[in-house]
Amino acid sequence: MSLFDKLKKEAGRSSQSFQIQMFTGVYPIDRTSFREVFSACLGRMLQVQRAFEEVVIRGREFTVDLTFGKLKVGSEEYSLQFLGTESAVSGTWLWGWENINGLDENLLKLAYECRQKGTDWNLAQLKEKSFPIEEGIGGRELSVVACGISADNYAYIRYSYEGGTAFLAVSGLPAEVFAAEDVDRFATAVMQGIQRFDIDHKVFLESYLRWNGTPYEWDGRYLTAHFSLDLVVTFEKKDGLLRIAGMKTNRNI
Repeated sequence: MSLFDKLKKEAGRSSQSFQIQMFTGVYPIDRTSFREVFSACLGRMLQVQRAFEEVVIRGREFTVDLTFGKLKVGSEEYSLQFLGTESAVSGTWLWGWENINGLDENLLKLAYECRQKGTDWNLAQLKEKSFPIEEGIGGRELSVVACGISADNYAYIRYSYEGGTAFLAVSGLPAEVFAAEDVDRFATAVMQGIQRFDIDHKVFLESYLRWNGTPYEWDGRYLTAHFSLDLVVTFEKKDGLLRIAGMKTNRNI
């Protein structure tokens, strides 16, 4: 049974039952390329971060308690993992597993998982403890990758302190934070992704569809994704790269 047939057969089930983790499957991602790994994580995390803001934060103040590893939002508490920091002084990223602050090791499990994957994949940005922040590789992008490559469900937050910004992953969140998107929200996130980030459009779109549990198929340079309405995405070659040129649904057909 093909992946398309499998997803189509399972389309009536809960979205959580057929979201495909891109890094445990057979999808051909170059794990030595940060750009490609980031592209594969971005759609999922755009979706999760939007839902996290809408469902959990809801415009409220939050506090971070690193002693107990908790994020407090109103009367609610969620578990934290410490990812790392951006230094405003040196302009560098430092992974949390370096642990210069003497944090409880339980707060660093996800950071250690990232280091292990960086070693396994020979991906420098995950296995080097510190490096200069540059365009497209900073705390935001590293948090997207850290949460996106995990088999567990995380969102991420940032908070500023004197001299820099810390990035943390949040777990124990409501299931709706990770629910599948409908066609309109999916298309909006795709447009945000390709407009804001330097990414591999094909990897970005296919990995996002797979994580969303949405069957799709190719016909030449056209990809058709089967939501309640079909979403047809047109690709073109530009500057030697395959890029998204347009999207439309069959709403008016």
